[in-house]
Amino acid sequence: LHEVPHTGGVSAYRKGTWNQEIYDDALRRLQFLQWRGVAMVEYKWDRATNRFSLLEINGRLWGSLHLALKSGVSFPRLLADAHYGQLEPPLQHYREGVHCRYTFPFEVEYVRSYVRDRRIPLWRRWWCVVEFALLSVNPFVKSDLFYRRDNRLYWIQFGRTLADLAKPGAEPIVEPGGFRVTSYEWGVVYSGMLLAAETTGDPDFNQKVIDRWSVL
Repeated sequence: LHEVPHTGGVSAYRKGTWNQEIYDDALRRLQFLQWRGVAMVEYKWDRATNRFSLLEINGRLWGSLHLALKSGVSFPRLLADAHYGQLEPPLQHYREGVHCRYTFPFEVEYVRSYVRDRRIPLWRRWWCVVEFALLSVNPFVKSDLFYRRDNRLYWIQFGRTLADLAKPGAEPIVEPGGFRVTSYEWGVVYSGMLLAAETTGDPDFNQKVIDRWSVL
């Protein structure tokens, strides 16, 4: 639902849902590869037409993992169990509709990038700030780092974010290296998006690459 920057990038606020066609497609691809272990199969989905396109397959635990945890699925535990031969029946369903966000610093950085974009009408930029406040007091919106018995990291990130905002002329909070838009993996993604723009004629793919590089 929200990314950093707001034009596309690292996931900051997300909602768990289920799409059987995407699930079946991802499963076929992983079975063809004879994949063993965790994998994140990422798609671009058009809600209006229900059409989807594969973006990439990450053979590792992913940044938005907390959404799965809050939805009742512990991929790290399943991976550890599989390693020790304790295989469980395939899991095909989980709690849908769970909202989860990485509040500090990514949601704050999302708001900052949105408010600074003068291409967006002023009322929408103000609403972005109001929405941040409303989500912060909504008991149904989970936070990545906040657990009832383990929330120290949440408060550490909260303090760091406030300290960064208090600095005169503060720039984006994401630390160098924390958002590696020039890594090898992103280079592969950029190349694929540029090829997709050339193949489909859809300028949005080119614009995504431009927006991500503008973070630099």
